Amino acid sequence: MNDNYKIPPNVYRELKYLCLQYEDMRREIAGCYGISAVSCDSVGGSSISDPTAARAEKAMRLSADVDKIDEALRLAADEPVRSCIRRAVTCGLKYEHLGAVPMGRRQFYEARRRFFYLLKLLKKG
Repeated sequence: MNDNYKIPPNVYRELKYLCLQYEDMRREIAGCYGISAVSCDSVGGSSISDPTAARAEKAMRLSADVDKIDEALRLAADEPVRSCIRRAVTCGLKYEHLGAVPMGRRQFYEARRRFFYLLKLLKKG
């Protein structure tokens, strides 16, 4: 096992749960750009409400996380393996449940560790 990709357990869990939200974040981003009814919940408040700006900020924040995941995937592996890693980390699937993986189990988990290491570096900025 390669110890170059060591990640503290709490950091790993944070990255893992971020990846598990990948599809939800993509759906939310798409929803931020659609037309929807605007609600005016605050009556008599002194602050100016700008729902369009709030949705744009939310879309930018979510897009940044999705882009970091995509970039870490791109850097971690070539395409056949990349799609397997994407399914594993965004759906929580184990190697045995991925179907035809173009590499052995040990090599796959090494590539997956590399992905999480790269994602950690990208999140750190």
